[in-house]
Amino acid sequence: MDFLNLAQAVGGDNNLWTAASDGDLTRVQGFLSGGAGLTVDSQDENGYAPLHAAASYGHVELAQWLLAQGAAAGLADGDGDTPLHYCESAAVAELLLAAGAPAAAPNGEGVTPAAQAIEDDREEMIAFWLARGLLTPAQVEEWRQGGMDADGAAGGDGAGGGEGFRIELGTADVDAGGDDGADPARVEP
Repeated sequence: MDFLNLAQAVGGDNNLWTAASDGDLTRVQGFLSGGAGLTVDSQDENGYAPLHAAASYGHVELAQWLLAQGAAAGLADGDGDTPLHYCESAAVAELLLAAGAPAAAPNGEGVTPAAQAIEDDREEMIAFWLARGLLTPAQVEEWRQGGMDADGAAGGDGAGGGEGFRIELGTADVDAGGDDGADPARVEP
């Protein structure tokens, strides 16, 4: 193993993950072929891989190349976030889904990529998930009005969702009444 290349590959500001964050395909290719034993799925100390970086910064060309080299579209980082959780670009999200990324995979806090898009107020991704039926306009509006707190329950503080925000689809039984006769599909503060 070439220890000089390894030190450059994993240390400082000049490493595989910053090259991927910069969208610098040539540098990424150099790190991967530099003899340091790095792969397209190499993760930093937080589990962040080059594909997470490409998704986070909307680097379509880099994401295409990484996927063509066999990068795992659903690889989770240390928090359970997949590249779709980081995704800033509908074009990159399309690539990830086509490569088999799980669209509704929750992270370690139960947050799905669609809910993460709302939390981070990423308009392009909110529209992307709305178009695919993984969000509804009512869910987006409820979150924006502060009607949901960090875990997706009613009674938020008016500041929008928060860390751990979760959207669960298909969980309400609108025909089942509660013991008190209340409508189970209605959430009251």
